[in-house]
Amino acid sequence: MSTIIKHKEFTNHKVYKTEVAGRPLTIDVGKVAELATASAMVTYGETTVLVAVTVSPRPRDGVDFFPLSVDFEEKLYAVGRIPGSFMRREGQPSLPAVLASRVIDRSIRPLFPYDFRNDVVVTATVMSVDRDCSPEVTAMIGVSACLAYSCIPWAGPIGCLEVGYVDGQIVLNPTNEQKHASQLDLTVAATDKKVIMIEAGAKELPDDIMYDAIVAAHEDIKKQVAFINQIVAEIGRDKMTYDHADFDQELFGKIVEATMDEARAAMDTDDKNVREERWNKLIEHWHELFLEDYPEMDKYLEEITYKFQKKIVKAWLLEGHRVDGRAKNEIRPLAAEVGVLLSGLALVTGMLWARKSWGVWWTWDPRLTTTLIMWFVYAGYLVLRGLDLPPQRKSLVCAVVGVVAFLDVPLVFISARIWRSIHPAVFAAKGGGLEPEMKMTVIACVLSFGLLWAGLVWLRKRQLDLRARLDALAANADNPAA
Repeated sequence: MSTIIKHKEFTNHKVYKTEVAGRPLTIDVGKVAELATASAMVTYGETTVLVAVTVSPRPRDGVDFFPLSVDFEEKLYAVGRIPGSFMRREGQPSLPAVLASRVIDRSIRPLFPYDFRNDVVVTATVMSVDRDCSPEVTAMIGVSACLAYSCIPWAGPIGCLEVGYVDGQIVLNPTNEQKHASQLDLTVAATDKKVIMIEAGAKELPDDIMYDAIVAAHEDIKKQVAFINQIVAEIGRDKMTYDHADFDQELFGKIVEATMDEARAAMDTDDKNVREERWNKLIEHWHELFLEDYPEMDKYLEEITYKFQKKIVKAWLLEGHRVDGRAKNEIRPLAAEVGVLLSGLALVTGMLWARKSWGVWWTWDPRLTTTLIMWFVYAGYLVLRGLDLPPQRKSLVCAVVGVVAFLDVPLVFISARIWRSIHPAVFAAKGGGLEPEMKMTVIACVLSFGLLWAGLVWLRKRQLDLRARLDALAANADNPAA
């Protein structure tokens, strides 16, 4: 019996082309990842990203949030390399990949319905890289196109651009060479009507230049949105119906009407602990007023609190009033002191933010007299959630709440995964015991920490010896007779 072979035909294959910032953009749909809810191969210049979006048919049970997952996957084959490690496999996502995932997440999440609880997974895999065409921008445009023409309810589409400032000129999607010379590193995502996400870093540029850069980006993004709308008009699908998340709007309306003045008074303080205490008393008052008529109100309390506080804060911001009483151009109070612990430990307290908000920085002068190491820390107790420790990604790149600067002190930093393994809260959550795999992890961590600490002690001794020799040489240089 002979084998029958048929040529595969892609009946839904479509190719759409336009230009973005003077470079060709191509969106190829209907040929790859056909089992996904929506997919596209997006090429910008010579950068190619495969974007696939999937949605679950039913909402996830027992969650009070929208379960969206965004993965930006970097592959070494995109730059013509093969992993050279023993495993010959890709490792965990790099920091730029995690940051790219978060940028895409922040841009698309607000446009989903607030009561949508179906799992949505967005995967952007970089297939090839052109150094002058950003994979992150390419992925964002592809994600927008896929969500827009898919059956997933979403209030897009959006567009995305990077903006630089080179030689006194605003440059859209700057090349790699222009990025190195640019005084501005700005990423803008927007719909055709409003800007929805900005990520920026600049070398102390005036506000007017920053504003003009955002406006210029938005004007060009409108062309991207119009292009995606053309795709939707041709191949767009009807949006799916979904089970709306349970929320008692009638109860929320009664609570707002009855306790608005009390809620505003509870929120009007610059002390977060006082605000929490006042709000807890307000919740007790809600129980007194409405628990008899609404016996299941407790399951809505968290969402009621979020919506109520958001309503108050938004009204205040429109009036020019901030929750903690600060002026519009006033940052949070900062404090710094040295000599807290050991030799030269400095503690800086305040709410800080950095685009690359984790890592180790150090400076070293020729005589080894100044060594600065900084580590940004984000712990679970900082958000008042008890055992709800932040995930590894959040520990790496979330907002910086505490900054510890170590001067001339060798230090070992434990990764977020190891921290969760040895944290006392984990022991308590496990009922006083650990799983065998976690026990092995703890043992390996302790042994590794001991070996690393011994090595750092030796290096510290060598550093002190070198410093002593340099001081002696300097003393002899000042004393010709010696």
